[in-house]
Amino acid sequence: MTSTPAEPKNPQDQGISFGSSQKAVGIVASVGLGAMVLLPLLDKLLGSIDLRSESWVQNLTLWVGLFGAFLASWKEKHLCIAVGEAVRSGRWKARFDVVSRAGTIGILLCLTVASAILTVGRVGVDMNEVGGWMPFWIALAPMPFAFAAMAAVTFWRRGEGWVVRSGIFAMAFLLGPAMIFLPYGGESIARVLGIASLVILAGIGMPLFAALGGVALLLFFLDGIPAASVPY
Repeated sequence: MTSTPAEPKNPQDQGISFGSSQKAVGIVASVGLGAMVLLPLLDKLLGSIDLRSESWVQNLTLWVGLFGAFLASWKEKHLCIAVGEAVRSGRWKARFDVVSRAGTIGILLCLTVASAILTVGRVGVDMNEVGGWMPFWIALAPMPFAFAAMAAVTFWRRGEGWVVRSGIFAMAFLLGPAMIFLPYGGESIARVLGIASLVILAGIGMPLFAALGGVALLLFFLDGIPAASVPY
């Protein structure tokens, strides 16, 4: 009689392990959230000293949100839907997981490029936008790194063979960067095919943030303004 290996108890057991960094993660999140609450209070209490708390809170919301999105990718806790758990059971579950991961990685790679274009485009503009002294592009700079990190933790699974990894990378390129530039014969056809693909991917379990991000990328990349596809 042969025994089957036990499944990992936690999703992060399959992916990238950050060891004993759980406490550091909690500290970083607490500091960010605490600053979002304390800065407006200090602004009111000090009165004569303008801390520009509004601009700080706005950008802290972005930074904390990116950090939370990274953690959700690391622990595979993003909100998603699946058309029937029966469809995702047994042998089909592993196949659908691979395809949905590939689609998510492809969209994250595109978001990395789009956010990098947005950040570089703001260099030299709005130099005192944040707190009266920080250039706005510095506030935007964490975005491409966060999207790239999310793509990395979504891609990597410990114990997964390089044949599977190569297949996922190839599918990620086709479902992400390559899809935007394929010769569909017209923008309207590209939008219809792209959105149909995103609906199917969302139906087999791709995170909803990736599906929504894919729609934005599809629309704005085709219009020649990829930076507009990044919410900020």
